[in-house]
Amino acid sequence: AWNGRVYYSHTDGVSGRELWRTNGAATQIVDELNPGPGDGVGDDIYFAEGLPGQLFFTTDPDGYSFPQVQERNLYVTAGAPGLGTTILADPASTVVPSGTMTMFGANLMLGGFDEFGYSNGGGTNLGTELMQFNGTNIVLAADMVPGIGSSSPGFFYTFGSKMYMQARNGDNNAELWIWDGTTATEMILNTVVTPSFQASSSPTNFFGHNGNLYFVADVNLDETGGDVGKELCVYDGVSALPTVIDIYAGAGRDSMTTTPTGEIFALDATRVVFQANGDLNRAGVSGRSLWESDGTSAGTHLAYDLRPASTSNGPSKIFGVRNV
Repeated sequence: AWNGRVYYSHTDGVSGRELWRTNGAATQIVDELNPGPGDGVGDDIYFAEGLPGQLFFTTDPDGYSFPQVQERNLYVTAGAPGLGTTILADPASTVVPSGTMTMFGANLMLGGFDEFGYSNGGGTNLGTELMQFNGTNIVLAADMVPGIGSSSPGFFYTFGSKMYMQARNGDNNAELWIWDGTTATEMILNTVVTPSFQASSSPTNFFGHNGNLYFVADVNLDETGGDVGKELCVYDGVSALPTVIDIYAGAGRDSMTTTPTGEIFALDATRVVFQANGDLNRAGVSGRSLWESDGTSAGTHLAYDLRPASTSNGPSKIFGVRNV
């Protein structure tokens, strides 16, 4: 959603799959990138709000038939018919944008595959690394796995003066990384990595509120009984590691998911709300229900028991509404 409208890919049977928008009352095509029955965009479009009046997007190249290239590229649109949509990444560039994006300061942050080192002066295969669009070019921000290896960064989330993301390290484990505008720093939640034990925390569902960054991660603290599972993590921005709130105690018990059903929302000025399965502060009773947290273990508990006679209320499709 942007400026009171929802943007999405759609075909009306006359044009191919293109970028459309709706405000609930009127629906219209924004721009026909590939005139005629061919597709201009793919099924998956990733958006990021830029400067006022700008909406950045990339599109899945599967089935893509833009006349200039057969790859994913970076675009900016004014978001309305007739105002124009422009390809920003040079079609001759070897940088192929991938997945999610976010604004950090004046730069658009994104992952990009750069086979020939175009973003760093040429000559070196950089793999898929953290890139930034500075208004003119896509340039390398951080080569987090040096050489031809890929860190494959994604799930970007800007909160305060930092950008948080999931990215892979040299052991091919997906962990939490923090970008401060100059340096990318890894924060390893799964501290044990041996040839026989490879564990990724795979952090997702980032949400910043009241000074804390909330997210979901699959935490394995050690090789012997330390598998906490997918749980709520809280980072205050200064501690060495996030606080792990073990909502469903026991090895390998997942209280939360890394899918959209595990998203976190603000409840009020100090608390967040989400769905989880667990027995924390609940006298040993488990079941998927609506939970709330203030960022502490003591302040994390069942928000509301919709079905007191049942262990599971099964809430889903939670979303936030302001001023209710």
